[in-house]
Amino acid sequence: MISTLLAADLYIMQDLINGAIFGGRKAVGTTGKVLGLHGKTLVFNDPLIPANPLGTVTFDNPGGAGLTPEEINDQIHDVGNPGPFPLAIYMVTFADRTARLIEITPTNGILLKGTSTASPVFGFGKEDVATVIYNPFDGVAPRVIGVQPTVEMDSYYATVELP
Repeated sequence: MISTLLAADLYIMQDLINGAIFGGRKAVGTTGKVLGLHGKTLVFNDPLIPANPLGTVTFDNPGGAGLTPEEINDQIHDVGNPGPFPLAIYMVTFADRTARLIEITPTNGILLKGTSTASPVFGFGKEDVATVIYNPFDGVAPRVIGVQPTVEMDSYYATVELP
């Protein structure tokens, strides 16, 4: 089956193709911090074996002053300390104050559970979210057939083949 992805710029397209989860709201305040995370969780399961939990991060910010993007990633990467660190493969990035959850080296995608209480803060939604990583054009589906700018040259679209 052939489908199309649409993105405002090539950076967003790259993240879409590589299996990012995009937040649907502005998560970072004008102070550069995300408020309301204390005690909230992000729950990750193995995308290849969905019943297998990978780990849960419970954010710690008792003063309520908010967490910077770096502090958020530090807390995600610290799950499992002293090791192994099962969530060190993920990172939250922010563009225009909106969150993106990415797999640092796109390999298997992301399975974020709907039980994650921090998801609404980031705008990730309340349902399980599983991402797709698209193979190159000469790979097997799911794969990218091509990426081109729109006629208006104000965004990009990718033609993809789904399994």
